[in-house]
Amino acid sequence: MNTVVMVVAIVGIAVAFGFFVLEVVKWRQGASIISRYHKVLRVVLFVLVEGLMVMMLFGVTTGNQRDPITELLYWSGCTLVACSVAIVAWLDLREVLKETRKVVRSMFRGQSEDKK
Repeated sequence: MNTVVMVVAIVGIAVAFGFFVLEVVKWRQGASIISRYHKVLRVVLFVLVEGLMVMMLFGVTTGNQRDPITELLYWSGCTLVACSVAIVAWLDLREVLKETRKVVRSMFRGQSEDKK
């Protein structure tokens, strides 16, 4: 079981890093229309997800060699990071919806001007 979790954590770290690198390449090429705030949200989300994967990997490698207080602190930290991921992902979704509304409005404005 520990080996499976370790493999999943390592693959998760690699995949998340790959997606983040692709996102940064798009930002540098100017192919992205997202705002600065949205970029910050994406970076924070990446760091939190990577941190959660590292915590998962760390928890498996150290195993049950800790006392109950350390276990409580570890799992509280994992829960806090996971809740933070959910909150930042929700904020990211709001930004995506806001930017989508802007694009759709500008498309419909362009269509109404073409008909006149």
